Amino acid sequence: MVGEERGEAMEIVVPESFAARKMIPTCIDGRDETRFAIARPGGAAGLLMDVLAAAPSFLPEGKKIEEDRREQIAGAVVNALGGMDRFHFHTDTHAARGLTQDRQLLEANIFRGCAFLTTALERGDRFGIDREIMSFVARFAARAVRRQGPLLYSVYQGEHDEQAIDIVRSWDSGLKHRKGTGGSDFVYHETFDRELVARVAKEIRLLPGLASLDLTGLEAIVWSRAQANLGAIVAILAPELPVRIVEIAGGQIRKVQESECVREGPGVTVAVCEAAR
Repeated sequence: MVGEERGEAMEIVVPESFAARKMIPTCIDGRDETRFAIARPGGAAGLLMDVLAAAPSFLPEGKKIEEDRREQIAGAVVNALGGMDRFHFHTDTHAARGLTQDRQLLEANIFRGCAFLTTALERGDRFGIDREIMSFVARFAARAVRRQGPLLYSVYQGEHDEQAIDIVRSWDSGLKHRKGTGGSDFVYHETFDRELVARVAKEIRLLPGLASLDLTGLEAIVWSRAQANLGAIVAILAPELPVRIVEIAGGQIRKVQESECVREGPGVTVAVCEAAR
């Protein structure tokens, strides 16, 4: 939460260049004390999962997605990020020892430090995915780590102690946990996540056989799935935490609004929820 009683724990960060194309996706995990990024569930690995979950709704072949098509979609996500070195995700001190160079062990343990991705593995039906999709995402992430090395992921410290969920809307600022303070917040940067999804949609239209897709409709399909999965993870892991919309401009908080939008069911985006009020 951001406010007088929680202001000491969260601080605004305004990097010199806060353009979406220069940001690296990290998770919404409150243990991240260095956030200067597009904070979204699961980081870049979560983004790939969301896009693949949405794929049956925009691909001509529907649910029958072959391996080469998954590779093409993963390539589109990487291109939207600006390169494989930006395919970021995280683990934590409890799970990091499982990240070895052994291929099978790496694929089996790669997401165990991320509650979002671990939950998606265990309860895929809540996220519109199946084991096959998550197995592909794990293989892709493991391959990226073997190529790029351990700098591709962060190792978070300690246990979860988040006190609230902050949904940030800003084109120039973000929030991060202030080092040395108590419990932090989950932080989701809605503005930059929306921009990132738009860039992914543009890259998908460049894939073979997809040039005729309506860009606006494609973006809406991916965004709807991403928002549904955000709502699903909040409902599963943080059902009792307060949710706040935090609007920041010029490095200052302009508005903090209590919200129940992400709790109102899969497929209901924050924007749609607020428009209905």
